[in-house]
Amino acid sequence: MAQAGRLTAIVTTTGRRLGGMALRRGSWSLIDQAIMSGGTFVGNILMARELSRNDYGIFAILFSAMLGLQIFNTTLLHHPLSIRLVTKEDEQKKPLMAASMILTTVLSLMLALGLAIGIVAFGFAYLLVPAIAWFIAWQVQESMRRGLLSLFRHKEACIGDAISYIGQAVAIVALAYFDQLTLYTALWAMALTSLLAALLQLVQLSPFTRQGLPLRETVVDYWSVGGVWTLGSGLFTLVRNQIVPWTLAVIGGPSAAAGFQAAANVISLLNPISMSVGNVMPQAVSETKAKGRLHAWRTARSYGILALPPIVGYGLLATVLPSILLMVLYGSDSSYVLLHWPVRFLMLAMFLSYLGEVAIFYLHGMAAIRLAFVIN
Repeated sequence: MAQAGRLTAIVTTTGRRLGGMALRRGSWSLIDQAIMSGGTFVGNILMARELSRNDYGIFAILFSAMLGLQIFNTTLLHHPLSIRLVTKEDEQKKPLMAASMILTTVLSLMLALGLAIGIVAFGFAYLLVPAIAWFIAWQVQESMRRGLLSLFRHKEACIGDAISYIGQAVAIVALAYFDQLTLYTALWAMALTSLLAALLQLVQLSPFTRQGLPLRETVVDYWSVGGVWTLGSGLFTLVRNQIVPWTLAVIGGPSAAAGFQAAANVISLLNPISMSVGNVMPQAVSETKAKGRLHAWRTARSYGILALPPIVGYGLLATVLPSILLMVLYGSDSSYVLLHWPVRFLMLAMFLSYLGEVAIFYLHGMAAIRLAFVIN
C-alpha cells in the first residue's frame, strides 16, 4: 500500500510538473503566435477593406503561393532544427543555428526563382521586385524566429515578431491614412518590417562562431530526420491548404480567390492558438522522449488540451453567427458578408485538422515521420 501511495504521488507530481511547464511554455508560445497572427490578420482585413476585390485577390494568390513555398523550408530545415537543437550540447548549438540559417537563405533564393517565374507567368510582373523582396526577407526572419522557438525562447521572439507582423499592420494603416496604400506599397512595407525583425533576431540568437560551420553534416542529418517522408508530408499539407484557393483562382480569377481569403480570415483568428501548439510540442516531445513514449505522449497531450476550449468556443460562435462576424470585419455593405456557409465549412475543417495535427506534432517530436506522413 505504501509503495502504491508513493507511486501515485510520483505520477501526480509528474503530471502537475508537466502541466505547469506546458502552461508556461505554451503561454509564451501563444503570445508570440498571437502577435504574428494578429498582425497578419489586421493587415489582411485592412487590405480587404481598402483594395479592390481584384487587387486583394492578387494578394491572396501571392500569399498562398508564398505559404506553399515555405513548406520546403519548414519541412526540410525548420522541423529538423526544432527537434535537433534542443538535444545538442551548448557548444554545438551556435554552429547548428548558423548552418541552418545559411541553408534557409540558400533554399529561399532558389524558391524565389520559382516564385518569380510564376509571378511573371500570371501577368503580375509589376509586383515582381517587392514580392520577391518580401518573400526572401520573410523566410530569413522565419529562420531566426525558428531558432529562438527551438530553444523555448518564445518570450524573446515576441519582440522581433512584433516588429515584423504588428509593424506590417501599422505600416498598412499609415499607408491607408495618407492615401498611399496599393498592393505595390503594401508588399514593400512587409518586406521592410520582415528585414528589420530578422536583423534584431539575428542579434538575439548571436549564432556567430569561430567554429567551422557543419553545412554538409547538417544537410545529411536533417535529411535523415525525415527526408522524403517529411517533404512528402509537407507537400500533402500544401495540397490540403492551397488546392481550394488555387482552384478558385484558376476557374474564377482573383475575385474568387479574394472571396475564399475573406472567409478564411474569419477562421484565422484561431491560428495563434493552433500554431502555438505546433511551435512548442515537437521540441517538447523530443526533449522528453528518452523517458519513454508514455511520458512523451503525456507531454504532447498537455499542450494539445490547452488549445481546445478557445477553439471549441470560437468555433461555436463562428458556426452560429458567421454573418455578424463577417459584418464586423468587412462592413455591412461588403459582398463578403454573404460568405456565411463558407465560414461554417472552413470552421469544421479547421477543427478536424487540429485534431490530426496534434497527432502529427507528437509524431514529429518522436521522429516517427513515416506515420506522420500517413496521417497527413
